[in-house]
Amino acid sequence: SAAIDAPAAVPAGSEIKVDWTGPDNERDYITIVEVGAEEGSYKSYAYTQNGNPAKITAPDEVGAYELRYVIGSSERTLASKPIEVTEVSATLVAPDSAPAGSEVTVEWVGPNNERDYITIVPVGAEEGAYLDYKYTANENPAKVLAPDATGPHEIRYVKGGSQGTLASRPIDLTPISASLEVLSELKAGQTVEVKWEGPNNERDYITVVEVDASEGSYQDYAYTDNGNPARFNLPAAAGEYELRYVLGTSSRTLASQKITVE
Repeated sequence: SAAIDAPAAVPAGSEIKVDWTGPDNERDYITIVEVGAEEGSYKSYAYTQNGNPAKITAPDEVGAYELRYVIGSSERTLASKPIEVTEVSATLVAPDSAPAGSEVTVEWVGPNNERDYITIVPVGAEEGAYLDYKYTANENPAKVLAPDATGPHEIRYVKGGSQGTLASRPIDLTPISASLEVLSELKAGQTVEVKWEGPNNERDYITVVEVDASEGSYQDYAYTDNGNPARFNLPAAAGEYELRYVLGTSSRTLASQKITVE
């Protein structure tokens, strides 16, 4: 025989701790299923040999369910208990607009279930789509990097269990620009000083590369958040080169200037 004990109701997507007694045979497990589901059905589950209480995740869909102690060798239900999965909600507070590629501060209220996260995606992106993201368990407000794109986007609170969107709000991503100005001599192998104007987003950097080098190429470089002017070393060989302001989020060149290294 077996017995299980757990709360009568839990929020959708939350962790359920299930106390159990039973034979604890190999592959015996605790699961949650819709009321009346056929034998051997399962959603989230935990093997009894992994600990007591067992920890499983409630479904995202609200309604009547049952917890089951299932015998691993035959898939027979040895004990069950009804449980109600209740509705959850979330809200987001953030700016109406932000520069492309910038850090966006998002205050959130929500269930904070395991693996719930905040992300920014284009309007109408499919469920579960994400770019940069932050788990709700790690911070509030969440600081999420906006995509290197412009126009209508949306901030989403995404449920970790089902990848469904629990809450969303619009945000408009605005264009950005940059410029570069050399403040020192351009001698091979020496340190150059480059004054810059730009968004100064996380991981943005100034570098020097061969003319027409592919996007994301770099030699010596300096992150913009380390100071202005940026200081880094020129190549050891004389010739034609290109200074670049590069966006850290996408490795796109936002501004460039050709130089001659003597």
